[in-house]
Amino acid sequence: MFSKSDYITIHTPLNNETRKLVNAEALSWMKPTAVIVNTSRGPMVDTDALVAALKSHQISAAAIDVFEVEPPPTTLPLFALENCILTPHIGWASVEASWESARASSTTSSSINKANPRATSSIRNSSKRPK
Repeated sequence: MFSKSDYITIHTPLNNETRKLVNAEALSWMKPTAVIVNTSRGPMVDTDALVAALKSHQISAAAIDVFEVEPPPTTLPLFALENCILTPHIGWASVEASWESARASSTTSSSINKANPRATSSIRNSSKRPK
């Protein structure tokens, strides 16, 4: 997969088998035009190996939303690379995601209200100002 793909995106849980899944060996299999994207977990990618691959143009670019250490240190070499896009672990935070979160919260609240109207009535009543 690494040798044939133009883009590798990582979406897997972190465990002992997946830690540093993207290491120097895996990066060496990638095309020089390939891009790697990690929005999963920071330790999935060996940062030192990624820095070396990006500096030598072994791969074209990387987009990283998660880091081995959160928050990443200001001395992280990835910050200095022009072929690396870094985001502060907010890759999910689109306008669409915000609307979906609000819709899901509203649906959940509505379900709770229907399931137990007395509970919501007491909440409403507790927010009234005393006379």
